[in-house]
Amino acid sequence: MSEVEQEPCLDGWEYSKDQYISTIVSEWDLVCGDDWKGPFAMSMFFMGVLVGSVISGQLSDRFGRKITLFATMATQTGFGIIQASSPNWEVFCFLNFLVGIGQISNYVAAFVLGSEILGKSVRVTYATAGIGISFALGYMVLPLVAYFIRTWWILLLALSLPGLLYIPLWW
Repeated sequence: MSEVEQEPCLDGWEYSKDQYISTIVSEWDLVCGDDWKGPFAMSMFFMGVLVGSVISGQLSDRFGRKITLFATMATQTGFGIIQASSPNWEVFCFLNFLVGIGQISNYVAAFVLGSEILGKSVRVTYATAGIGISFALGYMVLPLVAYFIRTWWILLLALSLPGLLYIPLWW
């Protein structure tokens, strides 16, 4: 089979705003030759999850569960907020990597901390319902939030800012 030669677009792109006002694809023209950049941004997040999975246990053992939980929550929240103002795709990907590190690390730290401080009667419920179901519910609510917030960076802020609610829990 032969490849059909593609002709580059000379007049730019016009994006439909029927569904979303602004996405990272429309913001940075991630189409045609750059269409690989959208999935790569998610791959960077999961590379961060991989790194966070490896280091989170060691951080918790060395510095303590509570410190690790709040430090990684600050990492996820802080870099998520900064990511909303990414000037370009490269910065967005790097920050996505850091958010991935924070996301899995605070998940692991919260899971272990809860398992250690709770009694036997509550531990299983916490490990399944408290963490697992809450995590799943968050992902199920995400499309609803995205339906009402149609701009990518405002959606990112809306998903990151609730992390600030954990600050008073330090004390």
